[in-house]
Amino acid sequence: MMTTGTCCVSRFARRSAAWLCAALLGSCAVSRPAPPPGAAAFDLSNAADISADFETLRQKFGIPALAGAAAKKGRLVRIGAAGVRTAGAPEKVTVNDLWHLGSCTKAMTATLIAILVDRGKLKWTTTIGETFPELRKTIRTEFHDVTIEQLLLYRAGNPGTPPEVWQEFFSGGESPRDQRMRVVRVTLALPPLFPPGIEKRYSNEGYAIAGAMAERVMNRPWEDLMRDELFLPLGMASAGFGAPGRPEVDDQPRGHQVQETLSVPVEPGPGADNPPAIGPAATVHCSLVDWLKFACMHLEGAKGGSVFLTTETFRKLHTPPAGDDYALGWIAAANLQKGELTLLHSGSNTMWFCTIFILKHNDLAIVVAANQADERAQSACQEALGGLIVQAEFRAMEGPSPSNRGYLGVTLKTGEDGQECVVTGVQPGTAAERAGVRVGDVILAVGGSPVAGAEEARAAIGGRVAGQKAEFRIKREHTELKLTAELGAWPKP
Repeated sequence: MMTTGTCCVSRFARRSAAWLCAALLGSCAVSRPAPPPGAAAFDLSNAADISADFETLRQKFGIPALAGAAAKKGRLVRIGAAGVRTAGAPEKVTVNDLWHLGSCTKAMTATLIAILVDRGKLKWTTTIGETFPELRKTIRTEFHDVTIEQLLLYRAGNPGTPPEVWQEFFSGGESPRDQRMRVVRVTLALPPLFPPGIEKRYSNEGYAIAGAMAERVMNRPWEDLMRDELFLPLGMASAGFGAPGRPEVDDQPRGHQVQETLSVPVEPGPGADNPPAIGPAATVHCSLVDWLKFACMHLEGAKGGSVFLTTETFRKLHTPPAGDDYALGWIAAANLQKGELTLLHSGSNTMWFCTIFILKHNDLAIVVAANQADERAQSACQEALGGLIVQAEFRAMEGPSPSNRGYLGVTLKTGEDGQECVVTGVQPGTAAERAGVRVGDVILAVGGSPVAGAEEARAAIGGRVAGQKAEFRIKREHTELKLTAELGAWPKP
């Protein structure tokens, strides 16, 4: 039986969050109201092509293909794709190809529900019993008062789909909407795994039931609601459902199963993805750029600058229950006092793997994907994610990069007093590390000139050339120090 968003995916996402957040806390951007970015913000011609970097990683881990993209301050800055669509075939992947998102679909379904909440069609407290009153006599009474929010938080206690029903979904014959209603009728007639609202347990069926509730309220299939309410407004023209591409035509990447050490492609069709019954949990595909549009919408919303949903609704989507890290479709880590927020999720249908990563305080959104899902693919995605952060974040912090401009290799943020320039990251192997700069240092002066805040420090650093020595006066805890750094050359994209 195929599964999506398995426990190993959650472990990967949390492991990625831990080491990336530890390295990158800081660099807060000023929030300002703005509409969702237009087409120009995602123009490929304005982004650096880093396909060669992905090819290095792809070869290192021995997977068919690897791709990813990054947006900084709402604009595409890095994108790349390397490898082949189908193992053993010559057709290369491109930056415009489509990638299966697996459980990263969940954040999209939660966003659809949020749209309907803002519109007054649903409430977070809308229950299964009131949505399907005709089923109150056939489903367990424990589920009558389960809310749509509890379903999205994995706290409904609903069991999984029986294997025999799952197999029937693959055989076809029912519309996707009918399949989801069968999930509602069959799973909710079984005893709950735990009293609703008490515990948390991963559940694709929970998202399927939430999708069915949206379908009932709007009297339209979830797929149509997603297209009209989410994909079209965001300009996600490539978005669709199921494994991308056409059978026997090498027009899009194929997902791959691993047999021993061999990558075995799976042609698009019923065996290439989970059934539509759990579409709201796991079946969206789209291009890298279109996925970034969705990510940037959430990034702007987290900063209070998106018109797509209310600020209160974005906060609801991004805030997990107390003591937990799973919000509505996102793994979330926040420090509300400092205005810091990290959102991430990984997805896999066992033949694809992908991760979405958003850093509010760095104004950064990243997506990475592979057309294979084993440990090699997960490790390749993790390294690609880290590389994109370094390239998009460290380069952006010091402005444009003419060939002779000096490179220090730090991330900076302005302190709470509006005057201090605090070092929040030191890139390994750079001039900053060699000079002894540390995370937490406060830069007081560059080249003898005092600096107030991160912007002045960046301007002072950016005005020097590679090979030039620059003296930094810094404060470390309660001691002032002078460090000298010989600025390096800007790294190649």
